[in-house]
Order: sequence, then C-alpha cells, then structure tokens
Amino acid sequence: MATRSLNIPTLVIAIAALVFSVLALIVTFGRTAASTTGEESSSPVTETSAAVQPAETSSIERPSTAPAPADTGGVNPQANYTLFYEDKELHIPQSVQVDLDEPRVNVRNGGDFQYSPYGGFTTSNAAAVTRSPNATPQDCADAIQTSPLTKPIAPSESLVLCIQTSAEDASDEGVSQKLARISIKSVNKEDVVTALVTAWNVPA
Repeated sequence: MATRSLNIPTLVIAIAALVFSVLALIVTFGRTAASTTGEESSSPVTETSAAVQPAETSSIERPSTAPAPADTGGVNPQANYTLFYEDKELHIPQSVQVDLDEPRVNVRNGGDFQYSPYGGFTTSNAAAVTRSPNATPQDCADAIQTSPLTKPIAPSESLVLCIQTSAEDASDEGVSQKLARISIKSVNKEDVVTALVTAWNVPA
C-alpha cells in the first residue's frame, strides 16, 4: 500500500507535464502560423508599391522637347502696305551687298542681302521664295510666315524672293522699313544677276 501511494503522485505529475508541453507546442505553432500568414498577405502590397514607384519617377523626370518658334521678322499679311518703288532694275555682281530700302547695289553697311560666288543669295532678314513675279505684299508676308527661307539660295531665272528689310537698319538710315519682291530676270556668263525689285513701306 505504501508503494502505491508514492507512485500515483509521480504519475499525475508526469501526465501534467506532458499536457503542458503539448499545450505549449500548440500555442507556439499557432503564433508561427499567424506570423507567416501576415507576412504573405503583406508581401503583394510591398511589391506593388515598388512596381509603381519607378513609373511615377520616370514621368516626372521626362525632359521637354518643345521646340522654339521660328523668327519670321514680325511680318503681317493683314497690314496696309503702301508702294514705295516699283520694278526698279538692279544689276548685281558677285560679292556685293544690296540695300533694298533705297535701293542700292554694293553698300558697305546695312545690306539686306548679299550675293556671294559660293553661297548665292544669303540674308539674315525675314525672307521666302514665292511663285508669282506679281506677288502682292500680302502674298510675300504670308510666304514668309508659312515657309521662311532658312538657307542660301542660288539665283536663277524666274526665281522670285520676298525679303523684309531690317527695322533697325532702316531706322539708322532715317527711312521706313520695306517689304521687297525681287524677281530675277537673268544671270549672265559673268554671273551678274539682273533683277526687278518692287518695295512697299511696312506700316509702323
């Protein structure tokens, strides 16, 4: 009887320890599972944020490629031009400057275009090629606005140019700014150009 009374408490203690161990394992497993599930559910959100961020950054840093507008000399097809001179015949040799305000060939300063042996007609003023030798000042202004000349052009028979003179040079000379039409009649063997020039006053 004494032996039995000693073994029962020992057995009870062993069973209790086993139960506590099992409960501890269950609680630990439950916490691990909950932690793992939380990480898995939050992972897609983190990946989505990382995927969106580069797209937003690239759109902000995209450079502007808007081009600058071309300078057409302030011509106005709707302006009221008045005739200054008509069909003035000019004989233009190579390597000279031409002033269209007067007009005058072979000027040192204030030339509106130059005739060079290699580049042809060159000008830094607003200019354009027009099709008609009878182009009006409105036709010339419209051509300069819509298809301005951007490079030198070789003189040839039937070529018609429109050039607006420099407002600054005209002011220095004490004359009004002009819009001129230059119609090429001929180019001889010595490359002297004969042209008929008509000019209109540009309204202030």
